[in-house]
Amino acid sequence: MAIFHLSIKHISRSYGISAVENAAAMTGTCLVDERTNTLIDKTKLSAKTFWETLSPEGSAIAKDDLSIWNKIEAYEDEYANKRYKDLAARDKYLNSARTAHTYLFSLPKELTREQNVDLVRGIIKDLFINRGLVASFAIRSKKDNPHVHIQVSNRALENQRFSKAKVTRDLLSYSGIQKTRKFFADKTNAFFESLGMTERLDHRSYAERGIDLIPTKHRGGQVNKLDSVGKKSRISKRNEEIFAENKKRVIENPKIILQELDSIGSLLDKKEIISLIKKRLDQDSGEIYDQVFSSVVQELKAMGKYLKEGIVDTDTVLHPAIEKSFTRVNDLGETPPKKKAWWKIRRN
Repeated sequence: MAIFHLSIKHISRSYGISAVENAAAMTGTCLVDERTNTLIDKTKLSAKTFWETLSPEGSAIAKDDLSIWNKIEAYEDEYANKRYKDLAARDKYLNSARTAHTYLFSLPKELTREQNVDLVRGIIKDLFINRGLVASFAIRSKKDNPHVHIQVSNRALENQRFSKAKVTRDLLSYSGIQKTRKFFADKTNAFFESLGMTERLDHRSYAERGIDLIPTKHRGGQVNKLDSVGKKSRISKRNEEIFAENKKRVIENPKIILQELDSIGSLLDKKEIISLIKKRLDQDSGEIYDQVFSSVVQELKAMGKYLKEGIVDTDTVLHPAIEKSFTRVNDLGETPPKKKAWWKIRRN
C-alpha cells in the first residue's frame, strides 16, 4: 500500500547550514564549501544512494556536477554587495540568506529503484526545471523506507546567470505547498497508471478524507539514531501514544480499515486488508485480530460486496476495464449471489 509523505524545508544560513553542505549530506559526497573554505566529507552516507543534478536546457551543467551549489552561494554574496549599501543590512542578509529549499518525499516500495529514478526525474523536470531552476536529487534505497532528497535553487538560471528575483515564492507559499503536494501525488499516480498498476497515493490528510485517525509525526534520521541506542525521543513517545489511540479507534470501528484503503484507491483484497489490519494492531493477534477482520468482511457484505477468491465482488459483474482493478488471491470462502454478465445488462 503506497503511503504519501512530503516535507519541505528552507536551506538558510541562519540555520547554520549552506546549500553546499546539504548537497554533500544528501548525496554522500565530499565537497569544499568555497565560501567558508570548509571541507565537508559525507562519504559515509553514500551507501545505496543514487544522485544527479538536473538543470535547464543549455545550462551546460553536468548530471554529476554539484559545484553549482557553490556558485549559488557565491551569487547571494554578490547580490547582497550590490543591493545593500548599509553594512548592517548587508551583514543581516548575508547571515540569513535562504539559498535553496529541499523536499523529502517517500517513494513507493512497489516500484524498483530504476522506476523511482524515472518518477523523480519527471517530477523535477515538470515542477522545477521548466521554471528555469536547478535541482539535485538523491535516492536512498532503504528496504522499508525508499525516499528521495531534492534540493532546489530559489533563483532561476537565465543566460548562465541567476535571476535577481527569487522565482519560488509561489511554490513556498501555503497555497503553493498544497498544490505541490497534490502535484507529487498526481505524478506518482499517473506513473502507476502508465505501468498498469492499481496503487494510488492520496496527499490529503486523514481529516480531509473523513478518516477518524490521528497522523503520526515524521521520525527523521535523528529520531531513528536515538531509538537505535535505546533512547526515546519526544517524537517517538508521541507516536506511541498516537498508535495506541488509533488502534483503539480501529477496534471500535473496523470500517476505518475500508475507508483508509478506499481513499487511496487500494485493492480491497485479502492481502491488502490483512496488511493494514496488522499495521494498525501491530503485534496483536488472536481474538482481537479475528474480531476486526470479521467485522471488515461483514461491512463489505453490508455494502453489497463479497470476497471471492480474495477479490471484492459486487452483485453485478463489472465491465472488464473496471474488473482489471482487482487482484485475485486465495479464496476466503465468501460466495456472492449469482450475477448477470455485464454485456447482458440493459443500458438505460
